[in-house]
Amino acid sequence: MHIQSGSESFSRVKPGRPESVFRLDIQGLRAIAVVLVVLDHVFTWPSGGFMGVDVFYVISGYLISAHILRQVETTGTLSFRDFYLRRIRRIFPVAFVVALATVLVSFLLWFPPRAIQASLDALSAMLFVSNFHFMAIGTDYLQQQAAVSPFQHYWSLSIEEQFYTIWPLLLLGLTRFMHSRRALFLSVLALIAVSLAWGLWHTLSAPVSAYFDTGARAWELLAGALLAISEAKQAGAERRLSAKRRRAVSLAGAGVIILSAIVVSPAWLIPVPTVGLAVIGAMAVIWANAPVGRLSLLGNALSQWLGKVSYSLYLWHFPVLVFAKQFGETWQIKLATLPIMLALSWLSYLFVERAVLESRFLQTGKRRKWPFKAELSVSLSALFGIVVFALVQLYGPGAVRSANPWLTRLNSFHQFEAAPLASMEQRKADVRTALAATAWPPEISAQLATMSENQFAEAMTTCRQSPMLGAPWKTCRATYGTIPVAVIGDSITASWVPAIEGAARTQGWDVTAITFSNCPLFDVDASDASGSPVFTTACRNRRADMFALLQKMKPEIVFLSGSESGLTYTGLPLLEAAQAWEEGTKRTFAKLADVGRIVVLENPPWGENPLECAGRFSSPSDCIGTVSERHKLKSEAESAAAQDFANAHYVPTRSWFCFDDRCPVFASGLVTRVDRGHLTGATSTLLAPVLAEALSQ
Repeated sequence: MHIQSGSESFSRVKPGRPESVFRLDIQGLRAIAVVLVVLDHVFTWPSGGFMGVDVFYVISGYLISAHILRQVETTGTLSFRDFYLRRIRRIFPVAFVVALATVLVSFLLWFPPRAIQASLDALSAMLFVSNFHFMAIGTDYLQQQAAVSPFQHYWSLSIEEQFYTIWPLLLLGLTRFMHSRRALFLSVLALIAVSLAWGLWHTLSAPVSAYFDTGARAWELLAGALLAISEAKQAGAERRLSAKRRRAVSLAGAGVIILSAIVVSPAWLIPVPTVGLAVIGAMAVIWANAPVGRLSLLGNALSQWLGKVSYSLYLWHFPVLVFAKQFGETWQIKLATLPIMLALSWLSYLFVERAVLESRFLQTGKRRKWPFKAELSVSLSALFGIVVFALVQLYGPGAVRSANPWLTRLNSFHQFEAAPLASMEQRKADVRTALAATAWPPEISAQLATMSENQFAEAMTTCRQSPMLGAPWKTCRATYGTIPVAVIGDSITASWVPAIEGAARTQGWDVTAITFSNCPLFDVDASDASGSPVFTTACRNRRADMFALLQKMKPEIVFLSGSESGLTYTGLPLLEAAQAWEEGTKRTFAKLADVGRIVVLENPPWGENPLECAGRFSSPSDCIGTVSERHKLKSEAESAAAQDFANAHYVPTRSWFCFDDRCPVFASGLVTRVDRGHLTGATSTLLAPVLAEALSQ
């Protein structure tokens, strides 16, 4: 017994199109979508090429909904078992082959920390919850700062599969209770409105997580479903538009997609409402159902071939690109990745995609019919599994999403160590030596092979918190005398704490540190990576709390620092942001007029992420970063502000990490940073005598 549709009005509707009809225009639309994504990822142009994914969503929503409606309306039944077997045959084999190959290459090219992380990313991808996985670890798809995962693009596939777990059940339920096609249409329209509203709220409040949010993306798939419902409603009726006008609508839709990809940038509100441009364009192409010629944009041989291999190409292109970065990021290397992507895509299409579809693997065929309860249990089990896996990613133990716990167990964790520095000049000489290195020193290779978040300064955990939290706050205390010293700032400030504590040993300080993620004491309104206005307000409140606390503490010395990303998070153009930073720094100094000495530590210039640039076949030259214009402007702003206040002392630290604006990833026998900006605890400790020397000048 199969599941029956509960509405007679649906069972009498004839299918709008035989299942064997193949849409050449949709195949061409797939080509546009995948080309935009690949070009964006390879050449960062067009800047809105990421919206190719949204085109895929509309196509998927349309085709899946049309298939479901066709089956329900022609037979009055829907087999969840057969539905999911078809999805598995179509999607899983290539996804698994690409994932397996990617994990193997990860261990071949990379040191264990990144390879283990890639394996965890792969697991979430195979369980179709990678969007929640990347949401949980704080990945910013559009402004990547951490090491890029070769599985990052699987997030879109996960959302699609999550949609497939609930939509057949929901659509069948709607057909049972909606007594007309118009009611079904309006019901889906209402679902789109709910998803859009949620997506807009989430985009405004936390755009980083909104990017991966299934609820914020569901409306795009439902937009395709709306087309399928509308099309079936008009089944049998002649189209009012001529073929010529339909071609015009189709071409206009394709033009909207391409033009919006060129115009849109990651600075826009992503995903809602910006991706609506691509969604509208895709809907126009599908709705028009225009005839396509062999020389047309959608119907030419190249577009049809690219559309044919689009799924394989989407899966292969990103790991190929990520792995290629191990050999440099020149335009020649990027260009060379294209034939590799295309060759792998064609081979996997022939020997995996098509081979599986033409085989007897999980064929639905004439299988014995299952009773209603068994069919329903298939759908509910799929939905339950996705929900459980998603919750585990979001709230489960860290070992399910982060390599850090695994590295701790595998490597009997210990902090890196090096011989103490004698002077600032020695440190500068060590930086120049690192820049000249042609091979990884053995101690650096060993550190790269065990690098993890455990190498952050301890203060990153013990006295750093979110500004969204109120008092009581976590504090670090190190007493080596009676002189009260306060260390207030963001995570960059937290990474300086070991150096400050080291200097305190010889200075007789009593150090108290309180730090907040992305929230320095400089009096400038800025958000975090998510662009959340709620965060801006919370940081402003914490800053006021810290000023009040300093009034009570009455420290003789206050240490300040802050990430250079703060300029970006003001939301202002760079030069305006630097001016705002200087003015905000002056306001901070003015509020600390009673403090004997304010010490502003120049933040370490952002450099290459050691986990990303360093590999088994790389060299130190592959990990040399350059001092950014952003860093220079921020440093100049802080230095200029300090000149107007007698109690303010600006400490330039750039020469401790860079020479001639070139910054190696290691120096003095230690890897300098855990990521692009935060010092390892060992390096911070090592710099204590250098800091003490700078303060004495």
